[in-house]
Amino acid sequence: IHANWRNPKLHSGAAFITRDYSGNVLHHAKEALTFFPNRLTAELRCLEWVLRSMKNLAYQDIVIGSDSHDLIDASIGSNKIVREIAKNVLRDGRFQSYLALGGPAC
Repeated sequence: IHANWRNPKLHSGAAFITRDYSGNVLHHAKEALTFFPNRLTAELRCLEWVLRSMKNLAYQDIVIGSDSHDLIDASIGSNKIVREIAKNVLRDGRFQSYLALGGPAC
């Protein structure tokens, strides 16, 4: 996937290509996205558009590639708490599922 952003007053361009397990191209798409304050927001919206598209195309197993280090770093940083919660399952033997209102007690 890729998003092309210039400034907050212009459209951004987004595109993706889907390939099968052998690398053969199955689909490609482009989209004009509107007015994002910064490059990271444009890249996140591109990712959101791609995920919606994959769902609409009925893909169940996907791997997404991006050359955006900011997008990847933002994902890693925002997932620290979730990563710790998931580690608790194996480390502490917490196998009971739950859904809680609000954030976790740290």
